[in-house]
Amino acid sequence: MKVRADGGLTPTFVRNASREVYFLQARKLRLIKIGVANDLLARLRSLMGASPDQLDLLAVSVCHEGGAMEARLHQRYARLRAHGEWFRPGTDLLNDIEAIALANPLRLKRVQAWMAEPTRHRAGRPKNVA
Repeated sequence: MKVRADGGLTPTFVRNASREVYFLQARKLRLIKIGVANDLLARLRSLMGASPDQLDLLAVSVCHEGGAMEARLHQRYARLRAHGEWFRPGTDLLNDIEAIALANPLRLKRVQAWMAEPTRHRAGRPKNVA
């Protein structure tokens, strides 16, 4: 929070504060997106609405420094990069995704259930999924 001149508080965005790192896979192309979001549900809604392929959430993790974690993952798997933030499914990447999924099963299942709802592409802000 930032204190304004009038004494009021203004929320501020802190880069690399707690954010969710996520792994999505395109069903037909099999490519995996490694991304980070402040609002995961809004980000997934945007990606699902814009993608010509069906997307499956493989893993999600809340990270104190999510942006830095995403950058490290992009560097680690640079040899698998297909385009932008999309990577080919190498064995080591899939093993890391599996470990992250096993460490955060409840959040993963809740978001996967939200993605499966037929109304997930509806306009407006998604309901919070804890």
